[in-house]
Amino acid sequence: MKVLATLLLLVNLAVFAYLQLDGLGRGDADRVTQQLNPDQLKPFTHAQVKAMGLDKPAPPMLCLDWGPFAEGEKARAQAAFEAIAEGRSIGNKAVEVTTAFWVYVPPLPNKAAADKKMAELKALGIAEMYLVQDNGPQKFAISLGLFRSEEAANNYLASVIQLGVKSARLAPRTQTLSQTVLLLRDPPPGALDRVQRLKADFPGAEAKQGACNGRAANGG
Repeated sequence: MKVLATLLLLVNLAVFAYLQLDGLGRGDADRVTQQLNPDQLKPFTHAQVKAMGLDKPAPPMLCLDWGPFAEGEKARAQAAFEAIAEGRSIGNKAVEVTTAFWVYVPPLPNKAAADKKMAELKALGIAEMYLVQDNGPQKFAISLGLFRSEEAANNYLASVIQLGVKSARLAPRTQTLSQTVLLLRDPPPGALDRVQRLKADFPGAEAKQGACNGRAANGG
């Protein structure tokens, strides 16, 4: 009798354990089914995407341009730019500079009159000048200087007038020069301010920072 009671107890325990394990298995399977049920997956609406900021394009890469520089000052400018670049690669691009400002004495009637005027200018203390002899509207004009900036040209004009050259004039003149602009992609913070503080050392150069779109450069 005791043996029968013991066997019944063991059978009941085995059945109970099986039912418990079977229930747990079904619960896990149900949870997995719910998690992977494609009917319950809904795409984000445009409004939701916009609210989360997921539709915003990545900000454009910045480029810092500095120049132009003549061949004689390019190496010095590049060395200063490399210190600001903090290890970033520097490129360069060729540009054509066509603006100049001419200080001159208007054309004289003939070469004899021009030679006489040049002698008068030398007596007033003007050493650098040349006579324009090419055929054209400025033949027998006396060139006193060609300047890249209008401010510098005006300053020189004022100085020669003060010396007594009342006939001196200023006019824009086209002169094509091949020069170089330096280009830095993804400049470090504060690079623009640091370049602008170099204006006294490179008075003819300008610094501009903006999106790199369409800016082609050669490696340097």
